[in-house]
Amino acid sequence: MPRFRRRLSALLTAVFALFALATAVAAPASAGVPVKITLIGGANDQCLDVPRGTTDNKQQVEIYYCKLNDDDNQKWTFLPGRVAGWGQLRNVASGKCLDVRDTSTADGAAVQQYTCIDVPNQQWTWDAVSLNLKAYHSNLCLGAPRPEYKKKVWQYSCSAPAGFIWWNVSPGLYP
Repeated sequence: MPRFRRRLSALLTAVFALFALATAVAAPASAGVPVKITLIGGANDQCLDVPRGTTDNKQQVEIYYCKLNDDDNQKWTFLPGRVAGWGQLRNVASGKCLDVRDTSTADGAAVQQYTCIDVPNQQWTWDAVSLNLKAYHSNLCLGAPRPEYKKKVWQYSCSAPAGFIWWNVSPGLYP
């Protein structure tokens, strides 16, 4: 593994360890410490994006160039859940959570935004091995078939082949 990826993996593992610590210290899930993050995909500087900042349930999320669209629809807050290290990712613009459609456990299931409720298909953590976000209910990771502009995001095996994007988690990038 190149030195950069090892360092990135160590940094991201530390960030999610802080999430786990915040969760473990908090009594109920609602008492966890929210952490502001931006999810930047692969080497192409593309962010996880809610198209047009819509508030519609079941709107599939996509990747979009960060530099062209620095709006709240690319900003997320991690809300620690009941299981240490896992939590919801809430979009700042819509107030909706990252959700695997229909609680599917299949490779290729759509990842969308949906009203935040305490369900397993809205729980995510950082997988330091694949450099990706992993869904609690399916043990699959967030990805797109190619890191292209406006590509829809799905859940895939965490050992997906080359071409799938991985996510850099950038904490505290916005006020």
